[in-house]
Amino acid sequence: MGGKELEVAEREADAGPALRRPSRLAADIEGVLAVADTGQHRVLGGRMGGNSFDVEHAIGRGEAGFADGSFDESAFREPEGLALSGDMLLVADRGNHAIRMIDLE
Repeated sequence: MGGKELEVAEREADAGPALRRPSRLAADIEGVLAVADTGQHRVLGGRMGGNSFDVEHAIGRGEAGFADGSFDESAFREPEGLALSGDMLLVADRGNHAIRMIDLE
């Protein structure tokens, strides 16, 4: 089964490597997309544009931990499951045995 490869375009200079062990996606009809970047202990949020994903937010410090706060201050340990509801994103923070809520606005 063939398909096109999705290009990831990161807008934030400090967002690090594109993806490491992506595990789950959540999307809505308006093109908002969230990706659980499990291997980098973060969640990427952005928009689909044709065949690319434009990253608008890298949520999480990129190292394992448990912290609430701004997108840069927060920390996850192997985020996996995702669900979008309007501007809210629910994250199953697997390694911390927690459900986390992120306001994308």
